[in-house]
Amino acid sequence: MQDEVHAVVVGAGSGLRFGTPKWRVPLMGRRLVDYAVRPFALCYPAIQSVTLLLPAGENTAEAPLMLPTEMGFLETEGGATRAESVLRGLEAVSNQAAENCWVMVHDVARPCVWKSDIEVLLQEPDEQGSLLAVPVTDSLKRATDDGRILQPVDRKNLWRAQTPQMFRLKILREALQRAMEELEEVTDESSAMEHCGHAPQLLRCGEHNIKVTWPEDVARAEQILQEDPDDAYWTRL
Repeated sequence: MQDEVHAVVVGAGSGLRFGTPKWRVPLMGRRLVDYAVRPFALCYPAIQSVTLLLPAGENTAEAPLMLPTEMGFLETEGGATRAESVLRGLEAVSNQAAENCWVMVHDVARPCVWKSDIEVLLQEPDEQGSLLAVPVTDSLKRATDDGRILQPVDRKNLWRAQTPQMFRLKILREALQRAMEELEEVTDESSAMEHCGHAPQLLRCGEHNIKVTWPEDVARAEQILQEDPDDAYWTRL
């Protein structure tokens, strides 16, 4: 891509289910954050920098991230919500990049993204935005509050949204600001863009890009990472 691309990685959650901020959760002898950031490092210089959002008072100084020496890196404090954290990350990027640059927003809780997934986003930019996603294949049911089936849900054309999600910095920032004012909750960047009339494109990703939500998900992530095509990264730096 001719335009600059920067990554914003959100890891400002408290991690109550894990007893520690999620970015610190041990994974394959490292931390969740090390694996979440790694695919962007593998794509340097196509991706120029990483901005990491952490909880107040947290930092990676005790064990710095393994990034290419020339790659830009910034840590800053996240907000009370995901949307607030992303907005702070975008502001940080805007201080070092042009407003028409691309920004990939990623969750620290997704440590199993491959370099090839990032390359798909880089190769297929869309002015309305792009995001990794997986088509729904399971049977879906809408339930009552007490857990009984109310009705089936047609799974045709349904997708599970993932991250990274890639947008123009200026457009995403404006969409987030508006969505935060007008919606009760902004679940991801794509939903903010949709609220403002945009229709981001879905780029199919494999089932490996899981989200570590519960403690038992760590073991599943480790199984996936044992088949990691980019494992040699740790020995190259």
